[in-house]
Amino acid sequence: KPIINSLTMIADEERAFSHAIAGVVLRKIGSALADKKLPIIYLLDSICKNVGAAYKNHFAPALPQTIGDAFDANGPKVRTSLQKLVDTWTGVFEPAVVAATRARIGA
Repeated sequence: KPIINSLTMIADEERAFSHAIAGVVLRKIGSALADKKLPIIYLLDSICKNVGAAYKNHFAPALPQTIGDAFDANGPKVRTSLQKLVDTWTGVFEPAVVAATRARIGA
């Protein structure tokens, strides 16, 4: 949690580079081992909820695929955590993005 908070503060301070930072986070989720994806997804969540639009616009198009791939790669415990996380995204991301992500993970 302290690492996520620190990285979220850096993302806030470096909004001018939001496109690049979002790209790095998404690539890291994609390349991480299955059991290491969830903490990086929590970082994505923290940045979007605490910093906002500068990042949400970059992350949103990739969410269904990114979350779906993490869901597919993990077992029941992580899958449940991902479903609960996506449930918190109503009002954070556009309804279509939330709906597409839910559909991708069968939630």
